[in-house]
Amino acid sequence: MVDALPFPRFCALMEAVVATSKPESKLKLIFNESLQKSYGHASLYPLLRLLCPHLDRERTYNLKEKKIAMMYVDLLGLSAMSSDGKKLLHWTDPTIVTSRAVGDFALVLQEVIQFRATKRPDQTPLTVKDVNAMLDALSSQDKDAQKKTFLHIVTHCTAEEQKWLMRIIIKDMKIGLRHERVLQFMHPDAVEMFNHTNDLQKARRPLFPLSF
Repeated sequence: MVDALPFPRFCALMEAVVATSKPESKLKLIFNESLQKSYGHASLYPLLRLLCPHLDRERTYNLKEKKIAMMYVDLLGLSAMSSDGKKLLHWTDPTIVTSRAVGDFALVLQEVIQFRATKRPDQTPLTVKDVNAMLDALSSQDKDAQKKTFLHIVTHCTAEEQKWLMRIIIKDMKIGLRHERVLQFMHPDAVEMFNHTNDLQKARRPLFPLSF
């Protein structure tokens, strides 16, 4: 089942997709032969919820970059006036964030926590199922409970994993691939089905093996 896919592997896949220029090549990376062999005709809905989070109508977090930044400043014990605190809180300001990450909150976050993320080698990596369960909970939690969930993220995920989690939560993956291409690659009728139902579950059914 796709639920068993390790989240670090998903993140590595997203990094490879970002580094690839052509949409068709991006799609072949995502729906690669290994994925087909491993998961066959299993539902790809759990993967699609992470890959196309802006289409997931079931989860709303009421979390924008500013609110997430404030939680990270608190959880990391940063001063709002410190260099890293300012970067998180003013992630769009080129006079504060002087790297290429400026304007990209998830990338700024990765830079700030790169040497702070302390995931232990013996920790079992999260799976797609774990991440979806955590995000389901996050979407229904109050402010205090959300903060506890973020503490779990801070203590159990690498900087790269946290970057992609933030992209999912903010619902902007920045992988250079339109969701229409993703759905159509899975099934020629998937885009029409989604537009008609506004339901990602109904548009999720792949037609494996996919023809490259």
